[in-house]
Amino acid sequence: MSYSIEQQLSNDFDILLWDGIKLIHIATAGGILPPKLSETENDFKQQIREVYRYRRVFSIIQNTNLERGNITDLKNYLTFFSYMSIRGFYSYDKVNIDDVEDQTYQLISRPNYNRNVHIVKFSNEIQPLERLRYPLNTRINLIQTNREFPGDFNEFNLIDFI
Repeated sequence: MSYSIEQQLSNDFDILLWDGIKLIHIATAGGILPPKLSETENDFKQQIREVYRYRRVFSIIQNTNLERGNITDLKNYLTFFSYMSIRGFYSYDKVNIDDVEDQTYQLISRPNYNRNVHIVKFSNEIQPLERLRYPLNTRINLIQTNREFPGDFNEFNLIDFI
């Protein structure tokens, strides 16, 4: 299942990645995806449904200094990103949602990894995350990034990391 340009432009995909250190969630805002993401066999909607089942809860840190012309209610905007961070994901959003080709993203919310978690992938191979301890049995086939995603709230180009 690769994603056509029409699908990419008409959907705000929530994509789950792993950078070897942390769990990553990105919201695409209907933008064009980098080839590694658009050509994947992953079912993004099924992956998010799997995350909904997670019971673990992390304390989180939010980016409250966002400058976006499309945010009318910051608390409402932060809700889903916070939800993902509570479940252990660093949650990023596209900065300029009006430009489908712009690949600028920014961290919106992140967990405070205060205990250990392991990722059990389809192959039953256990992938430890730094500073994580409790097992996370998941059916999610996480896409591996090329390098570690930024952990600060500065803007970055997604292409540099995928």
